[in-house]
Amino acid sequence: MAINRSTWFDSIPEEFGEGPLVFTYSWKIRKQDHDKMMQFGIGRIGAWGMDTQRAHPLEHLYSRTRSWFAPDADGETEMWWFMDEYDSAEAFRHMQRLVVERFTGDHAQEQDARHFDLESIMIPGSAQGPTLFSENAEVRIEFEPYKIRAAALARAEAAQSDTRGE
Repeated sequence: MAINRSTWFDSIPEEFGEGPLVFTYSWKIRKQDHDKMMQFGIGRIGAWGMDTQRAHPLEHLYSRTRSWFAPDADGETEMWWFMDEYDSAEAFRHMQRLVVERFTGDHAQEQDARHFDLESIMIPGSAQGPTLFSENAEVRIEFEPYKIRAAALARAEAAQSDTRGE
């Protein structure tokens, strides 16, 4: 999973503009390694990441980070997909520079000691990425939070019932 982060994030395609971006990475593991991935890969790294974010909230500028998994068609492996969502290209550049600072030079050994070796369970050749996506704002749909939307639908149904005389 060696990513040369020191330069690639500065070359965001011009057509992406300065709007929201999503950074993704995917890989496969053997199904039998699922618990290792959850305990060490997601649990330990996730806990470390959350602690770091709480301690330095102005440094961590992504709006969302998520991980997904699904059984692969062969039944023997799982596909994992990770994403960070950024509100702007500048927030993305800032965060990637921070990662470079934290994982190179004097800090590299300290950070390596805290991280689970994902490559030890990753199926060789299965990694895809990193990939950077730009939002197509022309087709964006913003939804109200579910509870607010559910209450509004209930009110609309009640109003329709009243107009029909039910």
